[in-house]
Amino acid sequence: MLVVYVDDIMIIGDDTKGLIAEVLVETLLDQGSLIPKYFLGNEIARSKKGFLLSQGKYVFDLLSEAGMLGYKSIDSSMNMNTKLQSDQGELLEGAGRYRRLVEKSNYLTVIRLNITLTVCVVSQFLSALRTTHL
Repeated sequence: MLVVYVDDIMIIGDDTKGLIAEVLVETLLDQGSLIPKYFLGNEIARSKKGFLLSQGKYVFDLLSEAGMLGYKSIDSSMNMNTKLQSDQGELLEGAGRYRRLVEKSNYLTVIRLNITLTVCVVSQFLSALRTTHL
């Protein structure tokens, strides 16, 4: 599998005999390493059983940016019956920071399905942030 994201490229697979893979592997070997430490927010570590993908650093950076490093975690997610209104609460300035946090949280929904509903709901209010949305 060839993963391309803007200017980042990663080859994943077990067929090293393919012509394209062979040429790319030779190029990567010339640059010093076949296994990146980070790729698109994922930390990649090699173990005896294979590779471990973790977004721990990504989450730590996200919590740090949000000023939430000292907060305690909870096991429950947003109540499915919660209804947020676009005109409820005071209009807040600084939606850019909120927008960045929601966008970064959206990236986490790929592996953290338990936050998908919450991220989906709060992302509806990116253009008109109010106190109740925080």
